[in-house]
Amino acid sequence: MTDKTVAKRYAKALFAIGEEQGKTEVFAENLSELSALLKESKELASMLTIQSIENRQKKEVMKSVLKDMDPMILNFVCLVVDKGRAAFLGAMCEIYQSLMEEAANVVQAVVKSAVPLSAKQISQIEDKFAALVKQNVKAQAVVDPSLIGGVQVTVGDKVYDGTIANQLKQLSNTLKEQRC
Repeated sequence: MTDKTVAKRYAKALFAIGEEQGKTEVFAENLSELSALLKESKELASMLTIQSIENRQKKEVMKSVLKDMDPMILNFVCLVVDKGRAAFLGAMCEIYQSLMEEAANVVQAVVKSAVPLSAKQISQIEDKFAALVKQNVKAQAVVDPSLIGGVQVTVGDKVYDGTIANQLKQLSNTLKEQRC
């Protein structure tokens, strides 16, 4: 079983429990906090994967760190540790967030621009692409000065390129093809 398959299986199971209990949002918030914690504290993430540390000790640490979270999330983390899958905990958190977005009919988009975009501009891009793909769009802005100007939007596996760099490339190709 691949790492992603393992993480997806656990995330789906937790999502199903969240739906049953009406706590998908609570779980999402808790898992977002857990994911951030694992990224911030390399020591904690590392401790979870060291085989010489007993699972009992790992669970005690996680219980103290996660004491303010929903008890089901704590039980989930303890189960993951017991099953020797703690190395995949970060991926499980990310996949859970993806399942939340899928359930809410949200698709991720990456908006590249030469200069930083304002919140209003990002919102306008989200609205335009939501109408185009007939899903809610959640955009992540990325600055790429090589684009010169304009924006490049990637939604799923489709790229919509309205950058000046792309337009110059197309113009160059057209000029090369148009020989007198």
